[in-house]
Amino acid sequence: MTETNFAATPRLVGGLLRRVFSARVGSLDTSSNALANLATATPRLPLDGRYFDRTDVTDARSSELSYNEQNARELWRFSAAVTRLGL
Repeated sequence: MTETNFAATPRLVGGLLRRVFSARVGSLDTSSNALANLATATPRLPLDGRYFDRTDVTDARSSELSYNEQNARELWRFSAAVTRLGL
């Protein structure tokens, strides 16, 4: 979402990045509407780990790294450690 200015960049660099990545990043309106529709859908969608990439219509396959169980365990341990939630 390039409209959020979350990661402000110089105008020249930001303009170039927006042109190159705008199709991949999506717009603030599209992404926020899809998220709101998913969160308020009736009937409720099952919490089954599906991934929706800038849409509320079609689920998508996530990156290959997200399916790696060793990475998942490492991320869980690291997250628990830095949040001090323990294991």
